[in-house]
Amino acid sequence: MSGGMRQRAMIALALACKPQLLLADEPTTALDATVQIQILLLLRELQRDLGLSVIFVTHDIGAAVEVADRIAVMYAGRIVEEGTARELIRSPRHPYTIALLKSRAHGALARGTRLETIGGAPPDLSALPPRCSFAERCALASDACRAAQPPVVELAQNHRARCIHTDAAAAIAPMLVA
Repeated sequence: MSGGMRQRAMIALALACKPQLLLADEPTTALDATVQIQILLLLRELQRDLGLSVIFVTHDIGAAVEVADRIAVMYAGRIVEEGTARELIRSPRHPYTIALLKSRAHGALARGTRLETIGGAPPDLSALPPRCSFAERCALASDACRAAQPPVVELAQNHRARCIHTDAAAAIAPMLVA
């Protein structure tokens, strides 16, 4: 069986007991683009036809946007931004969310330009610092970020970010939406 066929079989097994919630953990990993789209369409169809709720876990923010109503962006095991898929794509406010969006093909400013990468390395999850975990990789980080865990900032109804630089992040985010 191909990867796509195996993925469909696993989805069928998961749905056999008629759950109300499906946890899809990296369901499109290692699949080619065409099969990824087919799996995403299948999940959306199942949501609609069965009234199924889906928790979609992925490292691919582009795939998440295709199936999600709401997105929670996590970094080092903590939610750093959450909101509707539309809000997170149109007005991301956490530097990590912005970096994720810039690192995908639709985040490139002009055709032929190199995709941006996120410099540095993630922190050791077994010894998380008591400060912002993204601070060492963040261009906006200040001494306050390195001193303590930032509080959650309510940006709009149902849109939150854990960052003290959401206004500065908002200034660099508009260049993502074309």
